[in-house]
Amino acid sequence: KMAKQPSRFDRKAPSRTEIPRVLVLCEDSLSAVKYLQDAAQLYRANLKVKVSHQDSCPRNSVRAAIKQRAEYNEIYCCFDRDAHEHFDEALRLANENHINTIVSYPCFEFWLLLHFQRHRRPYARNAKGSAADAVRVDLMQQEGTTDYAKGNTKGLFALLKSRLGTATENADWTRLEAIKDQNPNPSTQIHTLLARIEKLGI
Repeated sequence: KMAKQPSRFDRKAPSRTEIPRVLVLCEDSLSAVKYLQDAAQLYRANLKVKVSHQDSCPRNSVRAAIKQRAEYNEIYCCFDRDAHEHFDEALRLANENHINTIVSYPCFEFWLLLHFQRHRRPYARNAKGSAADAVRVDLMQQEGTTDYAKGNTKGLFALLKSRLGTATENADWTRLEAIKDQNPNPSTQIHTLLARIEKLGI
């Protein structure tokens, strides 16, 4: 099942003098959190955007977001498809409660890979590991990310920023192909969240 493209960026618009409060909850406590925190910092949106991790289960991450709705103008739950047992329930809860979802299939690292290449070859569990492990193998074959390790990603946004345009074009292409094929694996929505964070920094 494919996640819906975020469409509620301005669900509760702040007044001209009010600083918008935006919450990004990541089920990934390592790579995605650090990457998005660095992005908010470099875009000068860190005073408006809080990026944090509260739970590694997408369903529980959405539940945490629901509890905090009154405190923020916008909330995004950022999680991977991977092999999460309650993935579909997380999408349903988010949709019913007006929480934006930013989903990567099968994992966040596919977004990083799109800085270097694009393809529509599905990732799947194999004898060597999970679908996410297979993405990381491809990522570590690229120049600049050969020593990539889960959680060791501080400064990665700045390192790859010069390739951001390519990554965004590739992400748009894979998203359109995913819709056409009715198969989201692989694809990501991280670029839509980055565009929103950049706009908040203006």
